[in-house]
Amino acid sequence: MSRSRKKLDNRTLTLSFAQGDAKGLFIDLLKQAVKMSGLSIDQIADRVTRLSGRKMTVPMLNNYLGKSEVKEPYNLPAFQLRDFCKACGDYEPLFSMVRDCGFEVADQETLDYAQLGRNGLEKDRIEDEDRALQLRLNNSHGLNSHGLKKGGKRW
Repeated sequence: MSRSRKKLDNRTLTLSFAQGDAKGLFIDLLKQAVKMSGLSIDQIADRVTRLSGRKMTVPMLNNYLGKSEVKEPYNLPAFQLRDFCKACGDYEPLFSMVRDCGFEVADQETLDYAQLGRNGLEKDRIEDEDRALQLRLNNSHGLNSHGLKKGGKRW
């Protein structure tokens, strides 16, 4: 028996916290982003539509913000969260989602310092490898660790 695999469509994935407090916190962060933007719900819905290429209506946005009377509110689609944050000028809802997954968000300066650290480790590894190669070559030519022949003369 073969099972057909359903291909995931990133346009249908939704972002949702598991239960209770975390979901409420996420909705509060969405509401705060709207409030701090100084934009109307209409303006945000239009901007998200333009940025994502998928229609977001005012009722949909109200539903995502928990302002709807629907028994089972829908979650904000994953592909529109970034565009929602961009439209509002506040990325905290997205950062909160990233932290909830066990990761942190880093700015460019932090990433640059991390790359410098990785480069230093790589440089150390290459220097260790070079020393080992030099030692092996010296041993194969009857030289000591300073590159001198056992009688004291350089080759």
